[in-house]
Amino acid sequence: MPPASSMPATASARERSGAFYAVAAFAMWGAFPAYFLVLRPAGAFEIVDWRVLFSVLFCAIAITVMRKWPALIAIVRQPRQLFMLASPRC
Repeated sequence: MPPASSMPATASARERSGAFYAVAAFAMWGAFPAYFLVLRPAGAFEIVDWRVLFSVLFCAIAITVMRKWPALIAIVRQPRQLFMLASPRC
């Protein structure tokens, strides 16, 4: 590996960002047990309900920000396309 002084600045910045992402990933992985302990009083259905609710809210906000409501409405009005989007693909 060449000395750090001969490396371009972008490589050094890339290494720092990679190290940051690695530390963040390990911290999140280490925090998961505490997260599940906090969720223990809630039942499985309640957790799924909240996940669905927040997913719908997030999608509505994303569609609003991207101004894609007309495209979504066009798909909803075509049952065949809606079915193709909703059906699982194996």
